[in-house]
Amino acid sequence: MTTENWIDLPTLQDVAKAQADGWEIEFKTIYGGWAVWEQATWNGGIPYRGRPHQQKMKEVKMECWLCATHLSWRTENASILRDWVRQPHLDLIVKVPE
Repeated sequence: MTTENWIDLPTLQDVAKAQADGWEIEFKTIYGGWAVWEQATWNGGIPYRGRPHQQKMKEVKMECWLCATHLSWRTENASILRDWVRQPHLDLIVKVPE
């Protein structure tokens, strides 16, 4: 996991509030890395951190087509009209929720 947007959760109350808010929570392992907190135990001597739930994203290729007077982007294999002209140099890769 990345270190972006993580907030230290120094107390049990901080962890409980983050859990109630649906946050992702991790704890520092004895090996120095971070692991997902399984919500089974609490140890005041272990650092915890959390962040708001991060929605999983996937990449989708959008094909570009010239439609008479304008450009239109469609997902691969989407239906198109017969007179549309493909513009592959204008294709896009976009991120969307899974």
